[in-house]
Amino acid sequence: MNINNYKIIFLPLLFFLIVFFNWEDANLKVNTDQIDLNKLINGDYKNILSPATNKHLNKFKNLEPNPTKAAFTEDDAKQIAEIFDNSISIIEKHDLDLDKKNDINQLENISERNSKGNLKFDTTGRLRAIYNHYTMSNLNANDKELLSENITNLVKMHPALFGLNDNTDIAESITTCSSDSCSTRIIKTFHGLPAWDHELNLSVKGNTLHTAIGEFYPPKLAAPRDFSFNKDKIIANLANFFSTQINSIGEFEKPNLGVAKSGNLDFYAFKLNELLINNHPYEVYFDAATLNVIKALPLRHESIVNASGTSLNGQTINFSAYFDGSEHFMIDTRFPESYYTTVLKKTFGVTQIISSNSASSGWPSSAVSALDYSKQSIDYFKTNHSYNAIDPRGEHLDIVVDESGENAYWSKAANTMAFGVGEGYAAKYGLSLAAAKDVVGHELTHGVIDASSGLIYEKQSGALNESFADFFGTMIDGTNWTIGEDLESPSGKPLRNLANPPGALIPQPMHYDNYISLPAVREHDWGGVHKYSGIPNKALF
Repeated sequence: MNINNYKIIFLPLLFFLIVFFNWEDANLKVNTDQIDLNKLINGDYKNILSPATNKHLNKFKNLEPNPTKAAFTEDDAKQIAEIFDNSISIIEKHDLDLDKKNDINQLENISERNSKGNLKFDTTGRLRAIYNHYTMSNLNANDKELLSENITNLVKMHPALFGLNDNTDIAESITTCSSDSCSTRIIKTFHGLPAWDHELNLSVKGNTLHTAIGEFYPPKLAAPRDFSFNKDKIIANLANFFSTQINSIGEFEKPNLGVAKSGNLDFYAFKLNELLINNHPYEVYFDAATLNVIKALPLRHESIVNASGTSLNGQTINFSAYFDGSEHFMIDTRFPESYYTTVLKKTFGVTQIISSNSASSGWPSSAVSALDYSKQSIDYFKTNHSYNAIDPRGEHLDIVVDESGENAYWSKAANTMAFGVGEGYAAKYGLSLAAAKDVVGHELTHGVIDASSGLIYEKQSGALNESFADFFGTMIDGTNWTIGEDLESPSGKPLRNLANPPGALIPQPMHYDNYISLPAVREHDWGGVHKYSGIPNKALF
């Protein structure tokens, strides 16, 4: 049976399935009015016991998205509360100073709407990016000049957070816009000198600040002194640094004095903006005290660069990465449309953006596969259904790889897919669940379902949710009617089998005669959403 013959007929069939499946047992739905989320977040609910977990379901939590609001229980609210607690603990874990914490709280207080828990830190624990969403009426992307002024005032109102103090000030703000998205570049000075490596970029869409990235700390230097300039010594140091002849060094005037960084160390520097070395242009920084070359940046590159890595199946995959002048970060601007995808990994309990010193090596294979299969999944929806996945209204996508546990899931709240590592049950021990294109496609489809349907994640509605994710996972993979066969489970069985649901790792019924209404609680898999997805799966086959 040719899998591609079904691409044009699945919508009428799915409509029939939705009509066929009635939402009986409505009296078993959770009464969400009984849950006070604020009490949960504040820790006021005591002694709430979670129902016992089904042993097989716990092993088969692969491909299980977070429950939607309509299937909300106290357990779910506790999990959300834990997420909020974790977001706060991230600040504490990295030991942000009190002034920075206060500025973050003030920013959240003046925001009409915000999302917490998206602070990013470098490997030394320094804040390097904020991906929270802060909605403010005075941030209007339709008025570039006013937006630039308001962003500047916003930064000045929170000096500790954005790296300002008595000696560090804003020299200029430059705003560029495309459609309803704008980016404002904040240029700083230190004791009146340009602070070249202390800039910030704040991005706004509509009236929401969604990204702040750059240097959030003022320079740690004493006041500047007089530095002498010796051109002959600089030329000799350049020849030594580039291992070239003196006559290969282009002409230059006296360089500018300012503040630069090498890693996290600040230093007073002389800077040549465009120096030709062997006819290649470079931006060169010298230690103002010793005149040694500290760093030289090639000017023939873009901040978004072409990168490549090796996937889990040994293929070389091309993608785009962000280059900050010294390190490459797995931030791919190719998708979602008009947004970007960030790939992250937990290291010592801290989630950080995956990076490499080289654009063409050093990337984890699990991250390369997850990024590649996510791009293929989004391309599938665009090519076959003219749909801009995940959400046509637009949103950045995060992918987390190498999580602990044999798990894969979609989180609607965080717009995040996560992939764990095999433990010898559903996947070969040590194998990333991102090794299976249909698993990645399945999880991404859960995001499409959340953005485009009202399918409640419980009972028959939830089973349809799972079934649609299975179906599109097989469409995206395009090779067979199974899900997860590339995970190499020691059982030899796939996670799902649309052609033969009873033949899956955990057997599923494939006929409505075998349907039994189960309570919509966690211990019964929210009414059997994974179990009874086999019925529409067989129909779709």
